[in-house]
Amino acid sequence: MRAVVLTGVIVFLFAQPGRAADNERVVKLTLTPAGRPEPAMKYRLSPTDRELVPGNAAALYYRAIVQMQNDKRQLVGENIDKDMQSAIDGIWLDLPPDQFPRADAAKGLERWSSALAEAELAARRRGAQWDLPLKEHGIQTLLPEVQEMRSLARLLALKAKLALAEKNYDEAARTLETMIQLGQHVSESGTLVSSLVGVACDAIALNEAEFWVNTPGSPSLYWALTALRNPLIDIGDGLESEHYWVGSALPYQDILATSVLSADQGRELTRALGNLMGVATEGSAMEIMPGIKLPIPQDAIMLVPALATYPSAKRELIARGRPAAEVERMPVAQVVVLAWVQTYREQLDEMVAWGHRPYAESRRAIARIDEAADERNRSPAGFFARLLLPAINAAMGAGARLDQRVALLRTVEALRLYAAAHDGALPANLKEVTEVPIPRDPATGVSFAYSLSDGTATLQSRERSVYQHTIYEITIRK
Repeated sequence: MRAVVLTGVIVFLFAQPGRAADNERVVKLTLTPAGRPEPAMKYRLSPTDRELVPGNAAALYYRAIVQMQNDKRQLVGENIDKDMQSAIDGIWLDLPPDQFPRADAAKGLERWSSALAEAELAARRRGAQWDLPLKEHGIQTLLPEVQEMRSLARLLALKAKLALAEKNYDEAARTLETMIQLGQHVSESGTLVSSLVGVACDAIALNEAEFWVNTPGSPSLYWALTALRNPLIDIGDGLESEHYWVGSALPYQDILATSVLSADQGRELTRALGNLMGVATEGSAMEIMPGIKLPIPQDAIMLVPALATYPSAKRELIARGRPAAEVERMPVAQVVVLAWVQTYREQLDEMVAWGHRPYAESRRAIARIDEAADERNRSPAGFFARLLLPAINAAMGAGARLDQRVALLRTVEALRLYAAAHDGALPANLKEVTEVPIPRDPATGVSFAYSLSDGTATLQSRERSVYQHTIYEITIRK
């Protein structure tokens, strides 16, 4: 099922090596009180408008990817050593500051300097035009550049971490700007998967922002975090592209709803539908014995669901005003496709309607959509939608958790501002913080949960996420 596949993508994107098996992520922060920088926006996390220049960022990212791949091949040819492989895989990113190998990281980054330079240039372009052949290839569109962008984000994170370890905050801020803009540019490629990879890239950047606030003596990022766009990645843009899958995969879209297809056209439509289902279900085969699969011809893969759906699909078309005699003349494939596509489009349009709204506002409506879809998709007419529709609650939740992390970090920085003004003390509750506004949780629309006990504060969302729940345990550095 495609919804299951999408959920698996989200879990993969947010999986963290070395973390507990459950979804609880406890982060211990020992903070240095930090007042307002002068000027307040001395450090930024996204490029200013005056820094952006006309041009296509995607072309420069492709150059960075090619350079990165060339460097990888060269390193393999040189019998790549363990330290360089650690740089490539991002293994060093989870190390605590006292274990971070600065010299080895600097050596690794030197080898990737050309790719990183291209990425920095790309992030200062106003937009990214990826020109993916979505209308032509539809659901079979390959996205190799998307995975490579995650690799590029990890290298940039290594660069940011090294700058922070050396207390070079100007360099660290510029690199974080590049990373967050990279995530935005990835999401502009026009697919839901790309939007989710953009979320993952920005999440990598926020890991380093977290490292920043936990670095002894680091300046405040409150204003830099506050200035970030909200939402950081608009998942609704990716949802819009889901309409391409049907239009590009099935022939006769221009006449399907207005004419009666010929027998030959019906057979071609059946084959195309079989191909689409083969992609959606990752293969066209029936398991006849454990471990033994029998290939199914594309003409036959849709036979059982089509025959099961045909009677109800006929009734539906007639109920919507199509003459009964006309419906009777249609090939079976045309009748069932009209019913399936109608159900698919109706559900997707409702998802798109909520996709651009704030998650705290839309989450209950999205949950109802998922529940209603589960019921509707058990019917024969819902078979097609069940295979192809995205798991909207999981996708929208991924974007909301990214914005939630920004809000949590803003709150942490507000605590540092409070401590700077109150002799290193933490507040008893968040209402005591008057230096700057405390954000609400974007995922729930209510305030974060905060408590103080024996000098240690705990900060978290009031609701647990399905995928990852972050708990900050905060003390003040003496």
